[in-house]
Amino acid sequence: MIEGWFNDDYLILFNRMEESRSLATEYGLDAYLPRHRLLGIKSWDDFIISDEHGEIWTLPTIPLDASNRQSFDLPPSTPELEADRQYAGKIKWYLTPLVFGGSPTDESNMTWISRADHPKLVNWWNKKYRELQK
Repeated sequence: MIEGWFNDDYLILFNRMEESRSLATEYGLDAYLPRHRLLGIKSWDDFIISDEHGEIWTLPTIPLDASNRQSFDLPPSTPELEADRQYAGKIKWYLTPLVFGGSPTDESNMTWISRADHPKLVNWWNKKYRELQK
């Protein structure tokens, strides 16, 4: 895993296939986006994924829905990411996710969580989103 700034985006890139598969399982990616590979996280809010055709996309971590994907140009295979110790090992998290009406500009709606806690929260909120869609 490598992380840091690339232009205006903070990227967390999974640089090994086994790491990518393991994290995809933790996030439940197969349940929501079969035949997609998890490549990383962009600016804490979006997953970077590739589809079965090798096209690269971003989409919000919540909801995990292919209809929300946007084309993304992944940096070169060995990008020079500018390390930032302030953010290393952390994920920005909205206490009330945006799709549930949370504000991205309200400081009281934002906190920093560990990468270990991120998959648990992503799974919980995606399940909640699916329940409310039924």
